[in-house]
Amino acid sequence: MLVIMDRKWGGVFRHIRGKSESTLVARIPETYQWLLVPLQSTPQRPINWDASRLSVPDALAVRVSKTLRSDELYLTSFGATRLRMELDRVRLWRGDHVEVKQLVEDFARYLYLPRLKEPSVLLHAMTGGINLLTWARESVAFADGYDGAAGRYQGLRARQMVTLLDSRASGVLVKPDVAMRQLDAEITDGAPDQVGAPGDRELPDAEVYDSGIRAGVANRPRYSS
Repeated sequence: MLVIMDRKWGGVFRHIRGKSESTLVARIPETYQWLLVPLQSTPQRPINWDASRLSVPDALAVRVSKTLRSDELYLTSFGATRLRMELDRVRLWRGDHVEVKQLVEDFARYLYLPRLKEPSVLLHAMTGGINLLTWARESVAFADGYDGAAGRYQGLRARQMVTLLDSRASGVLVKPDVAMRQLDAEITDGAPDQVGAPGDRELPDAEVYDSGIRAGVANRPRYSS
């Protein structure tokens, strides 16, 4: 059907359409007031739904983000010591270590782990933990990989600057007590291929690895929140 209207009626219809759109936009915050978030404290506990009322007078996505952040259900930063707590709390270790890419997948999949904004938030926590002076008590060590035949970690190091650039890169986080035993043994044996040790020694200015991991002794990076 062809409808022909003059300029006057065209203006009237545009006014009506604009008013309808404004009314619709104004009613969205009034209609969508509740945020439902699935929660699970441990792998053994059932999934519960937390209901929060969105009272902040902003756009819907902004209101959801603010509510989740205020309740710590959506994290834009994550501490290294808290990462160690989560590793021990729900036993994310696979034996004496866990692959970096496996841990990234775990945080993206399981409800009982903190909900992070993106993988880089977790990578920053790993980086800070490996570089921590108190890594043996509060954090983890890092290795390029594990040689099952030799029963040792390759490129094992701690208390060094190790920047993880890619969530799919190779590399493993190692339990601190296991890492300490190997590092102490290699110091005693004078192993020439030792990469990192908890004691004082001269570190390289920078090393670049094919796995997408950059190591060096540059200043600690600042993480944006």
